[in-house]
Amino acid sequence: MFGIVRKGIAMVLVGGMAFMSTGCGSVEVTLNITVSPSGVTATEHYRLLLDPPGSDVANFDTTQGLLALTLSNATVTSTSGTFVLSIIDHPSQVTVGQQTFNYVVNGNSVFAQDPTAVHNWLQQFANYADVDVEVDVNPTVTAIAPGTVTTTGSALYQGTTYASATASWTYAGDTGGGTCQTRICPNQ
Repeated sequence: MFGIVRKGIAMVLVGGMAFMSTGCGSVEVTLNITVSPSGVTATEHYRLLLDPPGSDVANFDTTQGLLALTLSNATVTSTSGTFVLSIIDHPSQVTVGQQTFNYVVNGNSVFAQDPTAVHNWLQQFANYADVDVEVDVNPTVTAIAPGTVTTTGSALYQGTTYASATASWTYAGDTGGGTCQTRICPNQ
């Protein structure tokens, strides 16, 4: 369910932020959504796995990456949250480091709240020859009106889009199935 990059563009989706160094290769962003029973909100689960040399991990400019959300009939409702960043020794597939960081949403873009903390944490993996970097981030979006809701997450670094993923669902609108009785509910 997640993409792997082998010795190419090194990218880490950190708190919705993509960190990439130069190189050649491909990047794949995976998006799964969990839609609420009412269909009005969805938690988006973005996951990215890549395989840069440790020296590339140490050189990521964590202020230059983001996850840009393009929404149709929806708005981002989470303004902050946490993401998990994992570093995995590629040959042994053993997780050698895992840390939770905070993210913030500005407009429709997701950024690491403290990019310096992320950068400093990554420095300890600079001497690894071959690592996988895995990032999980879960912003929430809300449908604006009944109909199809579409969301695309694009991993950007220094203004360049490296990969994106799209998902859709249908919001049927208010079905009137709530527990509130019109006579006793405020604002109805």
